[in-house]
Amino acid sequence: MRYSIFLIPVFVLSALVVNGQSIESRLAKNIVTMAENKMNATDYTLLKQGDGSSMQIKTHAEAPATGVMSRDNFVAMFSFMSYSVIDALKSDEGASTQDLDEPIGNVDLVINFYFSKNGIQVETKNGDAVDRKTMAWNEIFD
Repeated sequence: MRYSIFLIPVFVLSALVVNGQSIESRLAKNIVTMAENKMNATDYTLLKQGDGSSMQIKTHAEAPATGVMSRDNFVAMFSFMSYSVIDALKSDEGASTQDLDEPIGNVDLVINFYFSKNGIQVETKNGDAVDRKTMAWNEIFD
């Protein structure tokens, strides 16, 4: 019995070390890139529904590099909004997501967040269909 109790922490630590390599590389990766005086962030997610169906989702955000929001707030807004939209796409409790370094072939859904000094536009592209929703900042924070 004593050996079993000892082996559990060893097993957990071993699993963390194996997973630590991918976690370490993820933590070292920059979320925000700068190009043409804009902050940009892009993420890819594989969404698997409980019925076995799946879709790849690309989320992207951009904002002016100065005058609209700090880099920290840009990351926070991008992360929160991406998570919220993807979580809403889950059809059941059996659904799961997996972060991808890059897409596997073509993505099924593209979600763009455009931040400006006046507000945000959320654009979704699914095949040829494009939908846009524009909100002023006071609609979000008030």
